[in-house]
Amino acid sequence: ISSLALFVSPSIKNRNSNMAFFSNSLGFASRFSRTGPAFAPNANTFFHRTARHSFPHRPSLCRMVSPSSSSVISVNNTYPSYSSTTSFSTTAEQNVNIDECSLPYETLPYRGAQVKFTQESDISNTDFLNRLRSALDYWKRNDYTSAWIHVHASKSSLVEILTANPTAAEGNDLINEGDGGLGFDLHHVNTTENTIILKKWLRPDNEDKIPPFATHQVGCAGFVLSDDNEILVIREWTGSLSNRTPSKQWKLPGGLLDAGESFAEGTCREVYEETGVTCEFESLLSFWHRHGLTFGKSDFYFVCLLRPKQSKEIDLDPVEVSAAKWMHLEEFMKTQDHPLIHHVLKHAFQINAEDVAAKTK
Repeated sequence: ISSLALFVSPSIKNRNSNMAFFSNSLGFASRFSRTGPAFAPNANTFFHRTARHSFPHRPSLCRMVSPSSSSVISVNNTYPSYSSTTSFSTTAEQNVNIDECSLPYETLPYRGAQVKFTQESDISNTDFLNRLRSALDYWKRNDYTSAWIHVHASKSSLVEILTANPTAAEGNDLINEGDGGLGFDLHHVNTTENTIILKKWLRPDNEDKIPPFATHQVGCAGFVLSDDNEILVIREWTGSLSNRTPSKQWKLPGGLLDAGESFAEGTCREVYEETGVTCEFESLLSFWHRHGLTFGKSDFYFVCLLRPKQSKEIDLDPVEVSAAKWMHLEEFMKTQDHPLIHHVLKHAFQINAEDVAAKTK
């Protein structure tokens, strides 16, 4: 077994055991996000191994289902009544009415309000919840459309109260008498910051316009073409580690993009990791769009034309690739039936199997 996906519901029942498991799961994700699976309460999943080859000037990162949301640049900001160790991070426009709101917050595009409850915060969970309730009232009065809370994994017990509806959290020691849950929804997990991100739509009379997180994964394949009209192809491993067998079909080297990568960077990196061949990006050739993959995600897969920079010498990754070689285009058309490569050769290079067969007769 090469990966593990955990699905945990932040339900009121069995609160202590659920939240401990939830927190431990996030810790697992944080520790292994570069070399193994990461935890995803809302079907946001991370892949996979650290590559054997280190692509020049770029570290190997975990593969994401899709590019992450906008990166956050932390800026310390403290509420006057908090101690100096209690910080909330902001990235965009900071609120100018900090004395009127019970929590410091960041104003996001489309009138969103964002608060980060960090690991360093030394206020109690109860105090934070009380201040958050007051802040929600403030944001509603001031025409904000949504509220976003970043909760560090060490404070994951808050997720139960944050996601419960107002009548579903009776008997919880973090909730004052007469108060209920806050009705937030889980949105995604940030494994870089080890935080759980929750959102709440603040306009109940209007449709919730917040899109779900990570609806697509984005991958790329390297169509590496040499001056001799040879393409670089690989065979992967199939089966368990104790009983691996080479795949029958030759295919293009490739994989999923890292967060923030361009097609050029990602494709050249994947080819180098799997085959040891350094390449230069030339152009996009084709792409496909599929649905219904793991965790219900959709898939964009782009084929990029690359040229080998210098040597065509292969140094394959034995963990992921069972074989790699250069194959002449005509040989490939005569002996292989990979539909994607045949499609690219036919539509991008005007080479089809019928013409090749007729030529060799």
